[in-house]
Amino acid sequence: MKVLDIQRMSTEDGPGLRTTVFLKGCPLACTWCHNPESIDPRSHVEWKGVLCIGCGICGTACPQNGITYDEDGVHTADFCNACGNCTRECPTQALELKGVNYTIDDLYDVVIRDRAFWGKDGGVTVSGGEATLQWQDVLALFRKLKEAGIHTALDTCGFNKREVFEALLPYTDIFLYDLKLFGCPHLGPDPHHPRRHGHGREHQRPRRHRPRPGREVGTLRIQQPLSGQV
Repeated sequence: MKVLDIQRMSTEDGPGLRTTVFLKGCPLACTWCHNPESIDPRSHVEWKGVLCIGCGICGTACPQNGITYDEDGVHTADFCNACGNCTRECPTQALELKGVNYTIDDLYDVVIRDRAFWGKDGGVTVSGGEATLQWQDVLALFRKLKEAGIHTALDTCGFNKREVFEALLPYTDIFLYDLKLFGCPHLGPDPHHPRRHGHGREHQRPRRHRPRPGREVGTLRIQQPLSGQV
């Protein structure tokens, strides 16, 4: 499971206090994306200038000689394979590997440490990127969490097959469904729509995920960004 970041004590990713796991990779490219570093599914190294002391140890640690410096800071080359050597050697943690691979058991052990803070309303949220791109791993994690009685939430743009959501349904307490952008039906197709998030108007059809009769139904919360620039 490729994880971008783990955020603790979150109050905006579902009910109560939560631990939110942000995954790598998204099929969209929204211009207002809150986590643009999550779009690319590949791992990458992030530089934090406020922590950097300019010691140059990271450049020495890179086996590919792929680190350069200038007045704007530290840069990794396009051929960087995110081996993580530079992040491990950095004495001030100014370099951080984004896109760390976890096994399901290891990730469960990390998030379950926060259980004492969740209370009766909180739990674990998996977000992204688009979490359902790694849906089989999400399913395995949610199964393990539900066995322990933990509340689960999935933040999604809905860009996946119906069967994926039906598989996740029994183990997901709440779906946080992000509606990105819709053109007004009275004005015709929105010409800006594909440009705004990289796909045409057909990318989101909430009704296509309507459960079949007899299927278990979880809680659905609709979310939509509001921006004066769109």
